Amino acid sequence: YYLYLMSESNALFQLIQALDAGEKRYFSLSVSKYAKTENNSLLLFDAIRSMKKYDEKLLRSKLKNHRILKNLAVEKHLLFERIISGLTAYHATASDSGKLRQLVDEAKLLYSKAIPEACYKKIKTAKAAALKHEELNFLIELIGLERNLVNDGFLKVSLDTLYREEAWAVEALHEKQALFLLSHALHALWKTKL
Repeated sequence: YYLYLMSESNALFQLIQALDAGEKRYFSLSVSKYAKTENNSLLLFDAIRSMKKYDEKLLRSKLKNHRILKNLAVEKHLLFERIISGLTAYHATASDSGKLRQLVDEAKLLYSKAIPEACYKKIKTAKAAALKHEELNFLIELIGLERNLVNDGFLKVSLDTLYREEAWAVEALHEKQALFLLSHALHALWKTKL
């Protein structure tokens, strides 16, 4: 497959232009709350956002009185990464899997801070959500975390029970993958018949 690779500047421009109004507002607010003086990311973001087409000369003229020009390439790279990070945070709880990922991360954090009761509570909540939404990868990850609590002596559950639960989840995941592959093959066959 051939993939057209655009310049990082064009990718940044396209990313900024692709943001909806809520995403732009979220990014601007989240970046501005950390700035004590001139905020290079926000300055660059606003300059690029106002463009109809990416133009490096126009960008440099808009920023001519700012220190940002000394490291413009670095600042563009940092802005791109901050936008991606901000979008990830903005959309983290928009989907069931995003909410589940957050629960799993919270449980891991509580485990790492040796707060087993709160960790186990998060695990139970997350396992119920993982089962409800058939998010088997998360379920397997949570069972591993639960097993750590047992091994550390914080939880009194049979390891055999956890191993059986994990084996069931792994088998269900294999079945789900097999169905996906079959569906993909049927779709490809159907497309060749058109």
